[in-house]
Amino acid sequence: MLEVGGSPDQEDWRLGEGEAHSAENPLQMLLIGDSMMGDGLGTMLLRVADDDPAIAADRHFKVSSGMSRPDFYNWPAQLDELFAAGDYDAVVVMMGTNDAQNFQIGDIVYDFRTDAWSQIYRDRVRVFLDKLCAHSEHVYWIGEPPMRSAGFNDRMQYLNQLVQDACGSHPRARYISTIPILGDSNGNYSTSLTVNGKAIQARNDGDGIHLTRAGGQLVADRIFELIRQDFIFAEDEESGPEQ
Repeated sequence: MLEVGGSPDQEDWRLGEGEAHSAENPLQMLLIGDSMMGDGLGTMLLRVADDDPAIAADRHFKVSSGMSRPDFYNWPAQLDELFAAGDYDAVVVMMGTNDAQNFQIGDIVYDFRTDAWSQIYRDRVRVFLDKLCAHSEHVYWIGEPPMRSAGFNDRMQYLNQLVQDACGSHPRARYISTIPILGDSNGNYSTSLTVNGKAIQARNDGDGIHLTRAGGQLVADRIFELIRQDFIFAEDEESGPEQ
């Protein structure tokens, strides 16, 4: 498991060695998640992929979904449909904003953040990752960014830790923290950020949760930077080794 800034072992991560991606053999990427994979981030990931003939991306997101309420939307079951037509090279996941809630299994209600709740949630994420890793070479799970509400932020960062723990059991799953990307100099919530000397609005000022397209672009840039590290592309081979 690696966070932003890590250096994966080449033998572990570059599993597609020899299969260079190009316009004739594009990298197949699947984008999944809750509303965080909607207009802000998901749109920008698709836009970058659309501009690169060596990458082909599909997106499937469900508003209000997550790991806590499979009775509302069962993500592991949904994966069977998403992978029915074939596997993907890379899967990008962002979800969790709806998961900080109690849930019920049978007659038992599990209170959020109790040991039992946390273990069930962690196990659900691991089962989800099992399926993703069985049908893709690399999984990139994007953590929740700092939130404007202190209480909600505390809950989201708690879930981030559980997801990070689950990613740690999968050698092909990366957990990517968005705190250094979307947080201020102290890692806290900020509606606007300064990027290359220019102020941009990175977050939806109305809810203090979702990303703007400008914020989504910052995260998308990091994801594609990692994809370029983890996969071989034909132009990389053509350029040859650095002198």
